[in-house]
Amino acid sequence: MRRLIRSKKGLTLMEILVGGMLFGMVVLTVSAVLAPMMRSARIATDFAEYNHILDSIGNAITSEMSQSVISVAGANSVTMTQDSFVVVLSAPAGTLQRSVNTAPATPVFPLNFYRGKTIEFVVTGTAPDYTVTVTIASDGAIGTAAIRERTYAVRPLLMTNAPPGP
Repeated sequence: MRRLIRSKKGLTLMEILVGGMLFGMVVLTVSAVLAPMMRSARIATDFAEYNHILDSIGNAITSEMSQSVISVAGANSVTMTQDSFVVVLSAPAGTLQRSVNTAPATPVFPLNFYRGKTIEFVVTGTAPDYTVTVTIASDGAIGTAAIRERTYAVRPLLMTNAPPGP
């Protein structure tokens, strides 16, 4: 034990300071390289999330429309008839809602599906060709407002004025 106490082996204050400075320089270099990569990864994740939500909302609206006779189409609402039911798809608070006949509207997707983003849709056109434009908006991962839009073409399977068969 006395031998360890009397030993002159150890680190001086200068050696510790130089080692700390070298370690700091390595950390700064690594963080300078990783920061842009992490930012681009966040942006790519945001784009993937936008695309997933846009495709899900667009597919839900177009599949419902393709199996219906559309009676009223417009901004953030489309009213259609399926069999003997009246179905209304709407986006009153930035989320897709569906109501059947006079029942209250229910969300098509749970609220956590949107991850803080809001959607709007516009149905344009006349039978048999309709176009659905879905828009999604939010604050992006980098703090700027981000808006994405996608257009879908719809041809309902049920036609109101179909010509008589042979």
